[in-house]
Amino acid sequence: MATRTVLHELTFLLGLLCVAKADTGHFWHVTDHHLDFTFDEDAVSCHDDLTPSQRGRFGNGLCDAPWRLINSSVYAMKEIAPNVDFIIWTGDNILHTTNESRDLSTAINLSTLDNITRLLRDVFPDVTTYPAFGNHDYFPDAQFPSHDNEMYQHMEITWGVWVNDSNFRRTFRKGGYYSSLIRPGLRLISLNTNLYYTRNRLALNFTDMTDPAGQFKWLNDTLAAAVRTKEKVIVIAHISPGLKGYEGFLWMYEPYNDLLNRVISRYTESGVIRAMHFGHDHDDEFKIYYDNKGVPRIPVFIAPSVTPWRYKDSQGELGRPHNPGIRLVSYDRSNGRHLDIKQYYLDLEKANRDRHAQWQLLYKATEIYDIPDVTAGSLSKARKRMLHSSKKHVQDYYERITLMADDSKCDAKCRYSIYCGMRYFDIPGFNKCLQKYPSLAFRPVSSCFKLVVALVVLLQLF
Repeated sequence: MATRTVLHELTFLLGLLCVAKADTGHFWHVTDHHLDFTFDEDAVSCHDDLTPSQRGRFGNGLCDAPWRLINSSVYAMKEIAPNVDFIIWTGDNILHTTNESRDLSTAINLSTLDNITRLLRDVFPDVTTYPAFGNHDYFPDAQFPSHDNEMYQHMEITWGVWVNDSNFRRTFRKGGYYSSLIRPGLRLISLNTNLYYTRNRLALNFTDMTDPAGQFKWLNDTLAAAVRTKEKVIVIAHISPGLKGYEGFLWMYEPYNDLLNRVISRYTESGVIRAMHFGHDHDDEFKIYYDNKGVPRIPVFIAPSVTPWRYKDSQGELGRPHNPGIRLVSYDRSNGRHLDIKQYYLDLEKANRDRHAQWQLLYKATEIYDIPDVTAGSLSKARKRMLHSSKKHVQDYYERITLMADDSKCDAKCRYSIYCGMRYFDIPGFNKCLQKYPSLAFRPVSSCFKLVVALVVLLQLF
């Protein structure tokens, strides 16, 4: 035990030494703004009929974000860290509504995207922002096509000034995805994973159901080229592969989820992918891709939303409350290695009470997990500690998921679902992990039988 402790301390000190020698840069990650432009009037995103005073100055968990909350978040970013290298923005900017045909349209959605784009550009005029589409950004919601359309055309022009790649127009018009060189030796890949979303009904009738918009082949080719040219890659998208941590279900159609995992897993040992960043969940979570030998290789980060909106199911049951968040990531400019995460949040209840938004630091990842950096190896140690140490480690993680807005208890099924979901990105692997713990295993059901048949050919190729 003493030897293990000494080795742990030496590893930690070595990590600190490496961080100290790194050419450290920083970037912001923001996601899921969900602007309710009707907030001060009809507030169409609200689950219930709330008076203006009940909605709060900066929002309410029953509603999407007012402009003043989004504006406050961007100016807080500027105040906290104005000289970042870049910003990643992983989509979902449109409000939730139960009457989409009445409240939204392609023109309204594009206007919202333009407004938030303009805000980021005005506040950070010399900083490049790398966007990704969210499922709500499209009209109708989530129905992203695998071909050129008005939204792709409009945003290609609007966002094209940020992207450093001669093929941007071709790939973006084809499927809303692209690649861009951040700096020599470091590349960003922005995927449109909304094509694979279980609410995208078009996925059942894509012209090429084996590879919608050619994105899988393009991703494979782009990663292969990065290996050849010795580039490192940061991948961003809105919807993440794998199962949602403590709830254990897939956001993507299962065959597409498996195909994406196959492409990524092919490049785990090469080290070409330094990290992956997503949104969509409105939660703060992390996962890890391991290689076939069980070595942790790629850290996967899911950032919390700016909107405080809570999901409400068909039975009227509300999801967990959560505070708005913005995230600052430090990395080694020379190789893209991720060094640390500072997670900032707004105590929404206090902000509404004080009528003033005070964004504050919730945690620094290396400190709360007692690790030298936020690489896959370090996060894997933190994951193991959650299982083998006291329940408090998982409970603390469970509360941080909501940025301290909810202190409900994480029971045994919750704990092991989190633990298994951090490592296994497919249903069989996730269930096999849960089966180690008696009476806990369950199987999320995939309804996409037509896609299972349609993708058999491509599955064989991969």
